[in-house]
Amino acid sequence: MDSGKDKASVFVHWFRADCLRLDDNPSLNKCLEEINEANGELMCVFILDPSFLSPVSAGPSINVWRFLIESLRELNKQLMERYKRPLRVFCGDPSLILGEVFRAKRVKMVSFQASQSGYESHLFDDYIKKMCTTANVKVCTQYSHTLFNPDTIYRVSKGKVPVSYCSFRQLLPQLGRPDKPVPLTDVVKDKFAPESDKDTLPYEVDMPELQDFGFEETESLYCGKFVGGEIVGLQQLSKFSESRMSMSKDLSMWLEMADSLGPYVRFGCLSVRQIFEQLNKLVSTNRSFISTMVKNLLLREFAFCVAFHTPKFDQMVGNRLCIQLPWDQKPDVESCVLSAETGFPWIDAIIVQCQDEGWAHYIARKSLAIFLTRGYLWVSWVFGKEFFQDVMLDFEMPVSCVCWMQDSCSGFFSDSIESMDPIEIGRKMDPKGEFIKRYLPKLKNMPAEHVHTPWLAPSEVQKEAGCIIGEDYPKPVVDVCTQGKLCCARIEAIMRALEDTYGD
Repeated sequence: MDSGKDKASVFVHWFRADCLRLDDNPSLNKCLEEINEANGELMCVFILDPSFLSPVSAGPSINVWRFLIESLRELNKQLMERYKRPLRVFCGDPSLILGEVFRAKRVKMVSFQASQSGYESHLFDDYIKKMCTTANVKVCTQYSHTLFNPDTIYRVSKGKVPVSYCSFRQLLPQLGRPDKPVPLTDVVKDKFAPESDKDTLPYEVDMPELQDFGFEETESLYCGKFVGGEIVGLQQLSKFSESRMSMSKDLSMWLEMADSLGPYVRFGCLSVRQIFEQLNKLVSTNRSFISTMVKNLLLREFAFCVAFHTPKFDQMVGNRLCIQLPWDQKPDVESCVLSAETGFPWIDAIIVQCQDEGWAHYIARKSLAIFLTRGYLWVSWVFGKEFFQDVMLDFEMPVSCVCWMQDSCSGFFSDSIESMDPIEIGRKMDPKGEFIKRYLPKLKNMPAEHVHTPWLAPSEVQKEAGCIIGEDYPKPVVDVCTQGKLCCARIEAIMRALEDTYGD
């Protein structure tokens, strides 16, 4: 017991799954500043907690795991180069793991990015803070996953959380300009205590591999469309605006872009403040483009704001901002969606792209959401949200829930209800069927004039294309005419419900 008195104070920084970076990491900076003053020992941890390991449905796809693992390895490399400290990975309940760390080491402080992913998540943060206080451990948390501090928004709004983007925008003059990104604090080398011990602690695991999560060894040989990590994220950011402003006006080209910053923001390899700062530097080059990008950031800000103060925001039942629509229970239809066999090529191609690459253009996502919910299938938006949670690299609960509720007419009502016919929007975005044929090779020989409606192609055309509808590719899961009329009637009822809830 006496030997414990000789140990240096340990300063633990908990890298959470939405803050896997060194730059613009205020809570890490605070930890390093304390070390400079106290001659302490830095311990960096990452925890694979149950909320990530066991989502509501199938669990994260290989693309999600690959991106996370790449980000962790890059972070570990940077920590070793800068501080000769590894990123120590644990698996389990964070409260149990931190408790074990407190028992094994002389912990003086814990720092981490405050959670902003939902009402329940910041309640859990409060529990962690109380646990630290009980253990006589100082705790430092900072909000850095959004442009604005949610507490500041709450104060400026006088305790009335904005439930529409319009009301949120009205707060912007009072919120002022977002804080600038903060550079990484330098550590005074002679203040940096050596690592006291390297014994494996309870719940500690090796740096994860894809095989640890049930994937085949051969699958680890392939690279995803997006490569994880802070360094790659910063490289993407530096060229993002230029590549977007020079993009072709050909809509089909936008369907397969590989320069999205969404995955890097979701895992915190980039901060939104870094993106905002970059956009401000380029505002004179293309004001229209920059204005659109800033609006997207503010829409994200609104989503996080409303989710932060709304219990059960990711569900329909118990969500005070979600209209309780009588969705159909259709396990067979849901199965068709997950296997990309709805019989509508534009929709099925989008599903395959989401599953194979973990990304899709926002028009493609909107098409899928409307088709799945109030457009044709009348399946709950929660099912769609859970699908995105499993497969999309840029999935962020607040943003995804706002989009799914709005597209399904379950909440966040806009002035008009947009119609997206899965055939007409497909023809507009992909007139030659190149996108469809890439993700649905069964239709690769189908003539362009039939590729969006292969069930209407003459039998001889189907034979020549080597794709018999009903055998090689499914017939449509619903009749568009019949279902369209039914959905029109339902939409009218939805609009009346929305008016009753939100007013004119």
